[in-house]
Amino acid sequence: MDKELEDIKLVRKYFYRALEDHNYDFTRALFWALNHFNQYRYQPQREAFKRLSSLEKNRIMAEAAAIALGKMKSGAQ
Repeated sequence: MDKELEDIKLVRKYFYRALEDHNYDFTRALFWALNHFNQYRYQPQREAFKRLSSLEKNRIMAEAAAIALGKMKSGAQ
């Protein structure tokens, strides 16, 4: 598998899991994810994030925001 695609999947999974853990509250999930990037156990995600382009990072954040909005419309709290 392409290393760039692996990085995208790893970072996407990290942010989506944060989103789920914070009941689809995008702001709380984003702050949590950014605050925990420096923990050793998240080193692979941090390194993958560094390798992504700004466009790829923005695309992942836009997808996460769209998921959060969709969940909030569906009644998640």
